Amino acid sequence: MWADTDYGEAESRDNHEVPTFDDLAINDELSDVERVTTYATSHIELQRYVHIKMLGETAQQAGYETAKEKFFPILATVAQDNEYLVRQQLALELEQLCRLCHDQNSDEAYNTMLKELIPMLDQLLHDQMIEVRTSAAEVLVAVSHFVRDDDIMEHILSIMLNMAHDQEYDEIRMTAASLLNDLAERFGVELCHQFVIPEVISLSEDPVFRVRKAVALNIDKVFKMAGQGDSTQDAVEERVLPAFIRLTTDPIWGVRKACAESFASISKEVDVSIRINHLMRIQDMLSNDASKWVRASMLQKLGRFIATLPAEHVTDEILSRYIGMVKPDTRKDDQNAKGHQEIPQGSQGAFNPHTQIHTNDYHCAFTLPAVVQTLGPKRWERLFPLFKLLVRNEQRAVRRVMSHSLHELGRLLGEEIAGMLCAIEYLYIV
Repeated sequence: MWADTDYGEAESRDNHEVPTFDDLAINDELSDVERVTTYATSHIELQRYVHIKMLGETAQQAGYETAKEKFFPILATVAQDNEYLVRQQLALELEQLCRLCHDQNSDEAYNTMLKELIPMLDQLLHDQMIEVRTSAAEVLVAVSHFVRDDDIMEHILSIMLNMAHDQEYDEIRMTAASLLNDLAERFGVELCHQFVIPEVISLSEDPVFRVRKAVALNIDKVFKMAGQGDSTQDAVEERVLPAFIRLTTDPIWGVRKACAESFASISKEVDVSIRINHLMRIQDMLSNDASKWVRASMLQKLGRFIATLPAEHVTDEILSRYIGMVKPDTRKDDQNAKGHQEIPQGSQGAFNPHTQIHTNDYHCAFTLPAVVQTLGPKRWERLFPLFKLLVRNEQRAVRRVMSHSLHELGRLLGEEIAGMLCAIEYLYIV
């Protein structure tokens, strides 16, 4: 599909010689509508990009009839542009064009959206460039709210199902996995149980690990919808949960890591009994995974997971694992002798094996108020040593998070403890 895409006209435009000053000049006498129709198919890439970026706003100002007459006929040509930035911008502008059709409150404009604009989004969802596909997917989620419930199956869900069955390109199935999750709530309970859940389960068994990884990252809303309607527990425990468990034991560590990254989001969407009876065990398994990358990802989500549990089910083992995220700084005495040394700002970025301890500190500081809210003042004694380590942390970013959360901790723990926290905070942060 991608190799055979016909960009012939666009390629011939760009094979011209370097544009002259006269070529780059814009005719100021043209109206905005005339400028868009004239330069959106220019042989100069920059002119095409700039004027496609004007498309949605100009259409809103000019009105539906003008947009239909002047702009809609050139969209097919723009969708075939050989410059991916132009195609990506077209995808973004289609949201405003669909909104324009929706706001007319007429069947004629609505049908134009269904038959001309949404099929163009479908075309862009199959684009060879991930940037174009990502933008088209975001716009399709927004546009789905302009589509009537009676038409959602034929004009939106059908796109996802066709993409999920694309056997030629893995990337298309990956996009389908993401969209099925993003649109699960829009599809509703009935369509989810009948179509979305079976497709997600099928994609979770895809022979290509990147597709399985996409499912692992995008399954929380599917869990949520599986838990609604009749026989909710059966749908979760007998259909979606077994698929997720298979992903947590996938032979590819990247798939298991994706499960850890989405773990807290899933826990937030399922029933408490699922968290206690199943997710607690899965958490323990991922926390002891053979891959350090999986263990690190699960550890970074542990605070968020604890925040979804009832306090009485937060075991000492889980709490000890959370507290153990932050290690005492064995270099502190040496640093005090030489003067305090800040860790360079560049070392406070995304996780890598050399900065894991620092990243863990930040995640722990960020989730501490939620953990305290779950456990309450009765178990503060267990968390107090962790609090002291965080407020004395060598990273400014960690100390800043702690200073911003002090008022929340005080509110949760009461006045007596809050006064003590303020004194400690003043000593180490101010």
